[in-house]
Amino acid sequence: MIRIAERENEPTNEALWQNCLKLISGKIKSFKHEGEVVELSGGKRAEPAKENSAYLNGRAVQKYNSLGGKWRKASLYRIASRVSNLKDWFKEKWVAVDTQGEIIGPCAQSDNRPKETKEGDDPLKCLPSKKAKSMSKSERANAARRKKEVEKETPNTEKPAHARTKGKKKD
Repeated sequence: MIRIAERENEPTNEALWQNCLKLISGKIKSFKHEGEVVELSGGKRAEPAKENSAYLNGRAVQKYNSLGGKWRKASLYRIASRVSNLKDWFKEKWVAVDTQGEIIGPCAQSDNRPKETKEGDDPLKCLPSKKAKSMSKSERANAARRKKEVEKETPNTEKPAHARTKGKKKD
């Protein structure tokens, strides 16, 4: 049984919260809020953070609160919808796509399909059926090729190799 947290706080001003996180993590030097420029106090320059941490989040909360940011308890509906999305993800029908962009059947490990995978040299890309059918053959082929490249970079690992279905994000 999945337990749902009843008291998960969330910011009431999401844009201000995101700006505070970026400022504290060193991704931006300053931002405008209510017509004034907001910077780190004391002229400090934050070093870009490698990852989020409790310390970084604590400083972001302090900055957000000092700028008048408020918090609300997340409704059980919003929390429960995240859980139901995960359940839906597991219920979806998944299909395997080869490097030519063909949908070759239900998703399973590449080892179980020696003919389609050229004895495991061409790994299969697994996608939800709806997504695979909405993509063109060339998009499916590109996704499978990206998967193949990622698997070449991480050989003989116990963890599965993850490759983006679409190309790199454009900034």
